[in-house]
Amino acid sequence: MPAETTCASCSRPICDICTRYDRAEIICASCWDAARTKKVIRNVILGVAALSFVGLGLVVGIPWYKKAKEEAASEAAKRSAPKKQKAAPTIDTKVAGFDYGSRAWKVRRLRKQLQDEPCHRGAVVRLGDVMNTAGNHRGTLAMAAKYFRRCGDYKRLLWVTSYAHEQLKQWKEAAAIDTVLIKNRPRDGDFWWWRAKNYKRLGQKREAMADLMQSMANGDLS
Repeated sequence: MPAETTCASCSRPICDICTRYDRAEIICASCWDAARTKKVIRNVILGVAALSFVGLGLVVGIPWYKKAKEEAASEAAKRSAPKKQKAAPTIDTKVAGFDYGSRAWKVRRLRKQLQDEPCHRGAVVRLGDVMNTAGNHRGTLAMAAKYFRRCGDYKRLLWVTSYAHEQLKQWKEAAAIDTVLIKNRPRDGDFWWWRAKNYKRLGQKREAMADLMQSMANGDLS
């Protein structure tokens, strides 16, 4: 059969029967077979390369996946773990070497007030009461003595010192203060009662009974 055209690849004349098409080009049967063989070889190479890539990905990816999974589990555990409570701020409850506990702020405030107004009567009585309540009876007596030296006599503060002496089992000193209070206000039955208790503790039963009777009499008069 006479040649109808030429091969686009090798330029040989080809007849219509021998004509092949590669995309839009006309090629001969030999070039077509060669091109097909090249495609097969290329596809094989690409397939092997793809399998190699997948294998490499598995080798690298599996350990990475395990690590990522472990990190995620660790983060989840941290989030679910109970949060540690912050420690409460430490409050200094000691004033001049004595631990006043929850009353420390009152002691500081009243001491500051007396620093600003050394002879403030209300502040000194309240401070003495707070100190006695906290158990600092010796501190109360020292504070009161300082006040008396600086500001003079103050009978209401003697109530505080009488109580402090009683708590320290200093019955004689307490009874002496009660006597001062009785002389200042003889019709107040409480002072006679206070001294009666201290006389009893001192073993002075006769004096204790007399004060007790006077306390009761003053009570009837009030």
